[in-house]
Amino acid sequence: MIPWLDLVGVHQKMSTTRKLTETEIEWILENAGDYVPRFLPVDLRCGFVEKMVAPLRQQLQKVEVVDHPQVVEKIRDKIQEKIQRCVVPPGEGVGVICAQSIGERQTQLTLNSFHQSGLSVATVVTGVPRFLELLNATKDPKMSSNRFRMRLPNLDTPNKIRNVLTHHMVHLTLADLVIRDTVHEDKEEEVWYGAFETVYSNRFRDFHACVSLELDLKKMHQYQLTPMRMSEKLEAQFTDICCVFSPLHVGQLDVFVDVSQVALPEEAPSFLTSANYLRIYLEDIVKVKLLETEMSGLKGIQRYHILKNDEGLYVETEGSHFQGLVMLPFVDISSARSNNMWDIYHVMGIEATREFLMEEFTSIVSSDGTFLNPVHILLLVDIMTHHGTINSVSRYGLKKEQVGVLSRSSFEESLDHFCNAAFYAEKEPVKAVSAAIMCGKRSKIGSGLCSLLMDWSIMAEKKICSAVE
Repeated sequence: MIPWLDLVGVHQKMSTTRKLTETEIEWILENAGDYVPRFLPVDLRCGFVEKMVAPLRQQLQKVEVVDHPQVVEKIRDKIQEKIQRCVVPPGEGVGVICAQSIGERQTQLTLNSFHQSGLSVATVVTGVPRFLELLNATKDPKMSSNRFRMRLPNLDTPNKIRNVLTHHMVHLTLADLVIRDTVHEDKEEEVWYGAFETVYSNRFRDFHACVSLELDLKKMHQYQLTPMRMSEKLEAQFTDICCVFSPLHVGQLDVFVDVSQVALPEEAPSFLTSANYLRIYLEDIVKVKLLETEMSGLKGIQRYHILKNDEGLYVETEGSHFQGLVMLPFVDISSARSNNMWDIYHVMGIEATREFLMEEFTSIVSSDGTFLNPVHILLLVDIMTHHGTINSVSRYGLKKEQVGVLSRSSFEESLDHFCNAAFYAEKEPVKAVSAAIMCGKRSKIGSGLCSLLMDWSIMAEKKICSAVE
């Protein structure tokens, strides 16, 4: 409930209370949009009025008023008065006030970051480093993470959640699952080859070159990976290999390679000879490609943690792959969150990115409990997102704006901007504030102001009519 609606409780001790009817609420809000400036575009004005009226209607539905004939009228007058006071007067420099308000908080955040210099997590997640990441629209933040809840029922313990996640979450390559690797130009027979040939295939008998991999059984058990699944992944990736896996307790995977098409080049380097070229091929090309093969998980996610809050258990990852995360069948999409604005932009669009930036800026500047008017953050976020993509508040974002060379040069890289403008013969309209100040022209500062244009034809008609009279 907003504080200024408490006036309805003046006679609470003398009379009974009741809730407002829908008819009364509609009557109170029917003229709320009359006080919004009419020079705004129609779509923008209608959207602004809807966003203003919707929360007011929700609050009025919950408020209890004294059962008195004049109370509803007083509420309507008070709301109209507050709306009029909220409208910025014409000529107000909203950008300067926004910069002052946010700059004050950023200065204090800098001081706080020095006091918390030993706490690396606090200075990355909040404070100046995180503030600069958002302003610069960093595509590779220092600490990116995703958060989500499970959509499946009865997952009320961490172990149950872990059994569902298994190999779907953490990104693992073959190198992460191998303890030791050995290259053989002519692989010797192992005791389990006969059983493998009987149960699966004898195709490996056609090859002699082999890369033997000793597997990390503990990590495979942790992520519920089997040698058979790993073999299928490798054979699906490469068509010229054949994998032979040992019994699980042995933990060995032999990858036989077809080298029949490999030959020593005629103009080979001096270190390549007929005796060693095959081993070098297996060591430097085949083994490297095999170890880079993805075995499981989402690329970018290093590990995950199962945490608990008031709403229950949730999963938080280290690293981010938001697009792949929301495609997993067991993830509750409505609860999926990411702290990387570009992930949100590519998956959910610019409107979701705008909401995310507003939440992040608000949480940063209010992390120590201080208050900052949300309209300043709203103005900053709208500047970053109104083109339909994310523009950073830096020299790179300024280059995308349709401003003159003087405005760009007054920010950063002055000489570069002047040289490029002279080379391409750019024109300077001297309409921006910075350009007007540099040229000694009266600058157009303030929102809501307009310029008057004289229609001389109408003025001439008026003069003729007055002369005839």
